[in-house]
Amino acid sequence: MKKSIRSILAVEAAGNEGSKNVKLVEKLSADSYQPVICPIGVINGARAEPVARTFVDAVLSLQGQQILGRYGFITEYSAP
Repeated sequence: MKKSIRSILAVEAAGNEGSKNVKLVEKLSADSYQPVICPIGVINGARAEPVARTFVDAVLSLQGQQILGRYGFITEYSAP
């Protein structure tokens, strides 16, 4: 199972196994950088357009947004 960078850093910062491999040198405040925006869409006429539309619908659904939130993405449904 792949882990998000946030979950890896959280484990490392807590001093659990592997903490010798990562050193946090500075924590940036949220207002010191701009968020990365990840657009999503479907190309009209694409060979797999129906499958792509199903995938986009899944990602944009409440459940999809909640899953992204668990992996550190800020979504419309993220907790404040």
